[in-house]
Amino acid sequence: MHVAEVVSAAVAHGTLGMLQATGRLFMVTDYSPEWSYPEGGVKVLITGPWQEASSNYSCLFDQITVPASLIQPGVLRCYCPAHDTGLVTLQVAVSNQIISNSVVFEYKARALPALPSSQHDWLSLDGSERGGLGRVQHVLVYVMKNGLPNSPFTVFN
Repeated sequence: MHVAEVVSAAVAHGTLGMLQATGRLFMVTDYSPEWSYPEGGVKVLITGPWQEASSNYSCLFDQITVPASLIQPGVLRCYCPAHDTGLVTLQVAVSNQIISNSVVFEYKARALPALPSSQHDWLSLDGSERGGLGRVQHVLVYVMKNGLPNSPFTVFN
């Protein structure tokens, strides 16, 4: 019996007993993307022998179940849940019974944005070592105390 026939028969009988009787799990043929950041919410498309729009599909990311929709024959869509970084198993279920093999899905940590080395250098300096900034500060203090040169008024008295 072909996989599509097994799926159709299981759906027609309203049970997955036929799948269990054959001892077969359906193969996830592809999925994309293969990873997400830990906050989740990324749309994941999973291809395989899924056929019936009336089936109650879900995806399991480790033990976390999320709803899935058949968007066209052979393609499920779900949104990955939030999860700690690392590798997890991804499986497809119908009516809370696993019907697919496991594939590996990865949660990756976000890389921190790197500052250019000149910014690192500037941030690590104290006031006397900041060169141009120290001079600007000196000019501002002078103008605040003495006013602008050739000006009839001062900023602060």
